[in-house]
Amino acid sequence: MIQKNEYYEQKCFWDVDYFTLPEEKQKILTVAAAIPEGVHSVLDAGCGNGSLLNFLARNYSSSYRRLAGIDISKEALQHVTTEKYEGTLSAMPFRDNEFDLVVSTDVIEHLPYEEYPVVLQEIQRVTSRYLIIVVPHMENLEASLYCCPQCFCWYNAEYHVRAFTRDTMKTLFDQAVPEFIRPFGPEKRYPVFNDFTRLLHYRSHRYPPSYAVCPQCGYVHKEKETTNSFSSSSHQEGKRNINFLQFPKKIIKKIFYKEIRTERWIMGLYKKMHSS
Repeated sequence: MIQKNEYYEQKCFWDVDYFTLPEEKQKILTVAAAIPEGVHSVLDAGCGNGSLLNFLARNYSSSYRRLAGIDISKEALQHVTTEKYEGTLSAMPFRDNEFDLVVSTDVIEHLPYEEYPVVLQEIQRVTSRYLIIVVPHMENLEASLYCCPQCFCWYNAEYHVRAFTRDTMKTLFDQAVPEFIRPFGPEKRYPVFNDFTRLLHYRSHRYPPSYAVCPQCGYVHKEKETTNSFSSSSHQEGKRNINFLQFPKKIIKKIFYKEIRTERWIMGLYKKMHSS
């Protein structure tokens, strides 16, 4: 059984060249293109395996005097080729205004309630000029929930705990103002829940994917498992990975199902107030 704090040490997340994946490549290129002129030092806060930093180091090394990353995962940091630090974003080992730019991609949607405002303050503290934030756009967190077959805890398999819109992106920081906020990436579809589709979703007892770790009991689902603590009927539903789209599709979609279509990510570029 893996514990929650070991979730980010799974090799399956980091033994990947994200630049070879079309959607991730688009994200890396979009973020790199958004870096303002005159930026010479960059901190990637929650850098993962360094996909952005390694790209900048390979292709634009002459433009930057310093490229650094910080992450909680030892496994992820093994792949980072630039300056790197193991640590949490809530207490980063950097001076005030140490970097021209702090970038954080696909990170703040994971932050627990108490840690969230602390991290936002920290990334403002260590930048002298700019911040770039990338998060999933208008994600339907409720539709992404899975049910642990051991303790019946419902949770997001990626540990996403908040969703973001243009409005929430505008008000992220109290010491930085947005230069622009724009969605980007391939189309993503999120279901709009109503009482009926919500009932079907929670009735489905979907099995979590194999990389997911229950935040309550630490359970990890194995693909070949055939027994669990569900009732027989619930188990069979979980085994077939039924969700509300797998009920009589034509009827449900025609009468009840609606969806939001949007770009996968939203990015904000922010300028720190009182910076020159």
